Amino acid sequence: MISLLFLTLLAFPAAGTKPPKITKMGEPVMLSGVKLTPFLNDNDTLGSIDVDGARIVITLQFHEKNITDRPYYDFRLDPDPEKSGMSLQVGPAKFAPKALRKSFEDMAPLRLEELPQASDGYRFLMFMGPPLFSISFLFDIPKDQLAGEKLFSAKFKIGPKEHAILVSLQK
Repeated sequence: MISLLFLTLLAFPAAGTKPPKITKMGEPVMLSGVKLTPFLNDNDTLGSIDVDGARIVITLQFHEKNITDRPYYDFRLDPDPEKSGMSLQVGPAKFAPKALRKSFEDMAPLRLEELPQASDGYRFLMFMGPPLFSISFLFDIPKDQLAGEKLFSAKFKIGPKEHAILVSLQK
């Protein structure tokens, strides 16, 4: 638990920033009336995307509960894990997602470079999802770097509110 606390401080260093919700795979958290459940996706839904190392797919399932005004979801993504809103830390190394897949619309995998680009360079994904949906993120981890604690970090907006979660992949 001490290492999780230390990694939390590394992942969210800014003073005055709201600390992330800390959870484990499969454990839901409530954010702005939305139940969010992170899980490790063993049924790789991004198989058409080539990777050089090991595939790790993390899925975030969103379930809007008793919401009258449907919110927008806003994700900032970048190939640089220090700038990306989604990252996977494996031991001391940090990785950005290589691709993602939404469980609605065309459901085709998207590489980060296929997402719209904002004027200041980051890629983004903004949408109003159905009441129950999921987004899967594919990480390409070099096989020689798989050892060590794995920690998934996500920062995003639901409507105007910013949220952050920190998810341990340890069982």
